[in-house]
Amino acid sequence: METIEQNVVGQRVSIKGELATIWYFGKLKVVKAGDDNWYGIEWDNDSKGKHNGTVEGEQYFIPRYHSSEVNCCSFIREGKLSFGLSLKEAIESKYQAFKGLSEEEKNKQTEDEQNTLYVSTGYCGQRQIEIIGAEKSYNWRNDITKSQEVACQNMKIGRVGPYGELKDLIPN
Repeated sequence: METIEQNVVGQRVSIKGELATIWYFGKLKVVKAGDDNWYGIEWDNDSKGKHNGTVEGEQYFIPRYHSSEVNCCSFIREGKLSFGLSLKEAIESKYQAFKGLSEEEKNKQTEDEQNTLYVSTGYCGQRQIEIIGAEKSYNWRNDITKSQEVACQNMKIGRVGPYGELKDLIPN
C-alpha cells in the first residue's frame, strides 16, 4: 500500500449521501475483482451493505460499529471515491486564486470576475454592478498571511493534512 491509501483507513466518507468508514484498502482475492485496489467500507446504515467484511471465505476487515453478523459492509473500486481537498488546498484555491498566474492571466481572471457581478432587479432582469475597491479586495484575498480568520464553507474538504502544514500559509 502507498502512504496515501494507508492514511484513508479509519476515514469517514459520504457516498451518495450515506456515511461510511473505510476499514480496508488493497487487492481482493475474488476473481471478478481483477487486479484493482478496493476500499472496504462499513456503512453507518446497516441495511446498505452486502457482506460483513468477509467475502468468499476471506476476511478483509471486521466491522467496528455493527455486529459481524450484520451485512453492513461493501467494497468500492479505487477511483470511485473522492476524498475532497485538503484544508491547505481549499484555502489556497479560495484565497490565492492568482498564485502561479502571469500578469496577463491575473488581469483576464479579474476582468472575468468583474463581468459576472450582477444583481437581480426583480421583474426587469439583471443589472451589472460595480464594486468600488475590487482591486484592493483581490490583493487582500491573495495575501492571507495577515489574516486571522479564513472561511471555507462548501469547499468539500476531506482532510486536514499533516501537522504544521498551515503554519506558513496562515501564520496568524
